[in-house]
Amino acid sequence: EYKNFLTALTETYRKKEVLPIAVNGLSGGAEGAFLVESVIEARRLSSSPVLILCENEGECEKAVRLLSDGGISVRRYRKRDLVFYNIRASHDVERERLSVLSAVTSGDVDAVVSTVSAAAIRTVPEEMLLPGFEYIPTAPLSADRKEARRMMSEIQEIRKDLPDLDCG
Repeated sequence: EYKNFLTALTETYRKKEVLPIAVNGLSGGAEGAFLVESVIEARRLSSSPVLILCENEGECEKAVRLLSDGGISVRRYRKRDLVFYNIRASHDVERERLSVLSAVTSGDVDAVVSTVSAAAIRTVPEEMLLPGFEYIPTAPLSADRKEARRMMSEIQEIRKDLPDLDCG
C-alpha cells in the first residue's frame, strides 16, 4: 500500500498539481511510521513544507509527537477563537500562528500540523506572507498639515474598532 501511495505522491509533484492525499485505517505503529516516511518523501520531492490536516486537536497533538519523535521539524498551527467585540486579550495564539507562518516562508519547517478549521482561518493577507516580511505597507504623514490631520483622524477611527492595534 505504501508503494501505491508513493506513486501517487510522486505523480502529483511531477505534474505540479499537488493535491491532498487522504490515508486512513492504519494501526498505531503503522500510522506513525507512515506519517514520518511520507513527510520525508514529500520533502525530498519539494522544498515546500507538508500540511497535515487532522480531525481534531487531540489528533494534531498526536501527529506532532509522532513527527517530532521521527526527527521531523514540525510546527503546530492552532485554531484561534474569533472575538467579535472589543476586549483586551492575550495575543499568544496570534503570535504562535505568525511564528508558524514565518517558519513556513523561511523554510525552517518540514511539516505543519493543523485542523481544517484552524488552517482555514485567515491570519494576514497573502501578499504579506513573503520571506522576510519586508513588504508591509507604511504611510508616512503628509507634509501638508491639513492632510496630516485627516490621516491621523482616519488612524484614530481605526483604533476605535481595534483597541490593541499599535499604530507606532
